[in-house]
Formats: sequence, structure tokens, C-alpha cells
Amino acid sequence: MNNHNKALMRPASNISMFDKISKRYDLLNKLLSFGRDKYWREQAVDLLRIKDGGSYVDAGCGTADLSIEIAGRFKNKSGKVLGVDHSMNMLVIGKSKIADAKLSSLVTLVHGDALTLPNGSGSVDGVISGFVIRNIDDRIGALKEWFRVLKPGGRVVILELSKPDNVFFLLGYLLLTKLLVPFLGLFLSKHQPYKYLIDSIDAFPSPQIFMGMMRDSGFNDVEMGPMTFGVAKTYCGIKPCSACSGHKHNRHRHCFLSTMSKAKGFACIANIYSSAGTCGLKSSDQCASAVE
Repeated sequence: MNNHNKALMRPASNISMFDKISKRYDLLNKLLSFGRDKYWREQAVDLLRIKDGGSYVDAGCGTADLSIEIAGRFKNKSGKVLGVDHSMNMLVIGKSKIADAKLSSLVTLVHGDALTLPNGSGSVDGVISGFVIRNIDDRIGALKEWFRVLKPGGRVVILELSKPDNVFFLLGYLLLTKLLVPFLGLFLSKHQPYKYLIDSIDAFPSPQIFMGMMRDSGFNDVEMGPMTFGVAKTYCGIKPCSACSGHKHNRHRHCFLSTMSKAKGFACIANIYSSAGTCGLKSSDQCASAVE
């Protein structure tokens, strides 16, 4: 029976592996993502809804690409990003990239565990995690920890690789992951770390199961969005305020179409979210505003 809460590798071995492949980690991400990893990170940070002066955590920050993306969104250069990772070698590379981007005043990287963040309870506006959750040995523990540090109305965004939904991309994915990446691994480093990374994608729970794990950890408005025909997926959830605790905001998309003036066809003019929640607020975003 598959234990959806467990990673394929124990924590000590996981740390050792990422330390060993740290110099080639960014290259591996590009290979596994078909070169789309930067676009995926941009889309994931969009979902976080960055605001000036906000406080954000990059859980399992690796070489800090997501932390850098978040810091670059601060229009007035006011805000804080804390990146946490258990691989010292990955952090060394990340710190160098942050210095090169001249973002050291906005981003702090610390050696630590995504399961035990140094932040106080209810202290951050958003938590993001990229290509990490499938490697965590206690996924529910991590989700509950991220829920703990979020302010009411705060958002969690999880970016993860997955097997493509599109059959043609699935064939390409199988060719890449089963043949090309392991072959390159023989030249770039030892074969085993690359095999593990592929196996960990295959072993990750289905979107329905993982979204259930997020809801069980306390998140409302849990949604999943596939990217590049399902090669990657984003998972987003919101920490409810005390007023709506236990009441999920059932947001239903309504795309209103209007006839374009003096032109044929239709234009989608808005995505409207309505709520069936019982806290008296129209959305979780209003919920967040009410407690700030």
C-alpha cells in the first residue's frame, strides 16, 4: 500500500544527495522541465499575490530561484523573504545568486528544515515551495507547519513536477526521464540521485489525494493548476480567518461574455468568484483584509 505521506528517501540521505548534486541542480531542473522551469516559477509566484511590505517564506528554497522571483516583485523594495533549506551546498549557491541580483537586503537564506520553520505562528503572508514536497518524508507535517506560520488569509503555493496529462507529452516525458536524464547522470554525477528524482515524481500522490492532504491540514480554497500539459502542477490553499474556520469558501468561476463592439466574436471580460461561505465575507481575500 502506498504511503502518500512518505518520501522515497529518508531525510539524512536526502540532505546528502542534494549536497552532492547542488552544482548541477539548476541544470537538472531545466532538463526535467523541458526548459520551462523559470516560467513555472513566475506563475507560482503570481498565485502568491505578492504585496509590498509583505513577509514570505520559501520552504526548501534550494538555490533560491523562487526567493529571488518574490523579491523582484516588491515594487518599493519593501518586504522580506526567508529561504530555508537543509542543504548547505545549495544555500551557498543561492546566496551567491542573491548577491549577484543585488537582493541581499530583501532575502535571507538560513540552514534549516521545512518541517520546523523559525517563524512565529501567524507571522507571514505567504509560503511557497518549489520541487520540494515530494522529497519531504512527512508531507502532512510540512503542510501543517506552513499553515501554522501563515497569517489568517495567507496563501500557500506549492509547485511540483508530475507526469504529463497529455499523451504525447507523456511519451516525451518517458523518453526524457527513463533514458536521457539517467544517461546524462552517468556523466554529470553518480546515476542514483537522478534515478531517485525521477522515481519520486512517479511516486507522488495524485492531485486529488494531495489536495485532500492540504484540506486535512487546514487549508481552504484548495486548487490545482496544471502547466505545460501537466508536466508541472501548482497547488494553492488559503488559511481561513477565525470567523470562517470550518467554512470553506466555495468559489465558483463565472466567465461573463460580452459581444465585442463592431466586431464578431466574444471577449471574456472577467473571472468572478462567488462564495457559499457562512462567515458573511464574499471571499477569502476579504477575509484576509478583515483581520489585517
